[in-house]
Amino acid sequence: MKTRTVTIILVLMGLFLSRTYSQEEDYSRPPENKSKPEKGKWTERLVIGGGAGAQFGNETYISLMPKVGYYFTEKVLAGVGFTYIYNRVNLTNIYGSGGVFETSIYGGSAFGQYFLLENLFAHIEPEFLNYESYNSNTQGTERIWLGSYFIGGGWRQAISKKGFIQIELLYNLNYRENSPYSSPWLPRISFFL
Repeated sequence: MKTRTVTIILVLMGLFLSRTYSQEEDYSRPPENKSKPEKGKWTERLVIGGGAGAQFGNETYISLMPKVGYYFTEKVLAGVGFTYIYNRVNLTNIYGSGGVFETSIYGGSAFGQYFLLENLFAHIEPEFLNYESYNSNTQGTERIWLGSYFIGGGWRQAISKKGFIQIELLYNLNYRENSPYSSPWLPRISFFL
């Protein structure tokens, strides 16, 4: 429930920011297409950003997901990312016993986006995370690698000449019960400059 509240607040902030920036435009010049990459130096086709999230309560969840992308063409953006998640669960408050479970989840991903329209894109992203999973045979935890393959799409809104906010809805094709994600559906908000 708290994750949905944080997601709704971030979406509303993104809409507010996009409205604020769009009101500052100079209408004496012809409009420029802000979603297309600049031609010229390779650094002008590079974007840096990512996302972050947090949830506090019986389960504390803090995530950082920096990403670097490159426009190969005006319609193709691809790049790599790193994921770090700190997770702390108070099992006593949830199950009545068990103490506190604390772990770090980390890994990387590669992503590709194809722009169907100026701001509407299709997204694909394989991700590999290392995390602690409960092993019923040993009745303990062990660190394992898990691959997730996300597909979906999203919408992005320019906030400056090069920067943008994007909202995505992805589906994990390899979702399992022991996944570090609570659902195969993954909503995401990212900021890039």
